Amino acid sequence: MSMWNNLNTKMFSTYVCLGEDEIDDEFLNKAGVKRKKKAEENVLAPITCARCHYLNAAGMAFCGKCGWALTDEAIASVESASSAI
Repeated sequence: MSMWNNLNTKMFSTYVCLGEDEIDDEFLNKAGVKRKKKAEENVLAPITCARCHYLNAAGMAFCGKCGWALTDEAIASVESASSAI
């Protein structure tokens, strides 16, 4: 147990990897400041097509029924392909 009290041990550096947000949150928490939590995007949620309202599987870039672009990346690729034509 005493090895976890030292931040310079190899075991601590192996098992503990904090990001900047976690460090900032901890400092703010210690200071008594409550930070609003960001709404996390549910990447496993199905995507509804804005054009035909078909319910597509999560992660699809284009609608499985009408081919409409569902993500920002898909919209950008359609726009770049249209401008190249």
